[in-house]
Formats: sequence, structure tokens, C-alpha cells
Amino acid sequence: LIVLHLDIPQGELLSLCRKLRASTDGTLLLLAPAGDNQNVFDYYQAGVDEQINTPISPMTLFIKSMAWLVKQEWTIPLTQRV
Repeated sequence: LIVLHLDIPQGELLSLCRKLRASTDGTLLLLAPAGDNQNVFDYYQAGVDEQINTPISPMTLFIKSMAWLVKQEWTIPLTQRV
């Protein structure tokens, strides 16, 4: 799980997302300002799994992160623990 929240130009951010996607199958979550909706398609094309609008509460980010980890089978649900 990689969470990105960087204040860099969009072109650099898209390039970074492409490089990360090329080197990992892990989940890429991008935190972006709520008004950045014009670039959502570009982010997804660059390999981002989910763009999350900021500001976001820490608890919401934690829950979203855990949900993606479960989807990636990085955590073991309580019902499956031995």
C-alpha cells in the first residue's frame, strides 16, 4: 500500500505514479485537493487505484487503507485466523 500526498506539479506526479505502477502491484492511493477533479482520469490512467479528496479525517484514511489491504489480501480477517 502506497499513499501519496505530494505538492509537486501534476506532470511530475503522473510520472511518479506511472513509475510506481510499473514497479509494484500494490495499491496506490492518491490524496488530492477536492477541487482537482479535472485530473482524476489522468491519475487513474497513470495507475492510481483510488484518488481520495483532501482534506480527509485520519480515521477515514485509516479505514480506506485497511479496506484496500483486505482487497489485496495483506490482512487476515478475524473469521479466518487460526
